[in-house]
Amino acid sequence: MENNPYYFNEKANELMEKKEYEKALEFYTKAISLNSEEAIFFHNTGVCLISSGEYLRAISLFEKALELKIFLEETKYYLILCLYESRRYEEIFNYEVPEENVNLKIESYILLVKSAVKIKNHKLSKLYLNKLNLMGFNSQELELISKMI
Repeated sequence: MENNPYYFNEKANELMEKKEYEKALEFYTKAISLNSEEAIFFHNTGVCLISSGEYLRAISLFEKALELKIFLEETKYYLILCLYESRRYEEIFNYEVPEENVNLKIESYILLVKSAVKIKNHKLSKLYLNKLNLMGFNSQELELISKMI
């Protein structure tokens, strides 16, 4: 067990379910130290940090998971969320949005619209508002943003 990173990842997952984030983080970190090529370990550690409200710390973990070719749509969304919550608005546009999961795609586009508004890039705001409209999504918040730009 001492050298099995999957054991530590699973123990961390169990701790996450109990909302014991600090302990879970220790186990995820141990899993990464034993196998730094397993993308899911970085993803899970990032989720743990999000659960603790540590968005800035989670960014590099999601970037690493994507670099290691993780195939979870959530990873793309979580990275966008962390960048937004860390007020790194301009960086958000450097990453792909989820394509397969419609809900995550919509949530990502909403964050892209809001980020574009924050950096006062009305062209980008309109682009992502149009994408949301083409998907059939609308909300009062987006209507307000549309009137603002």
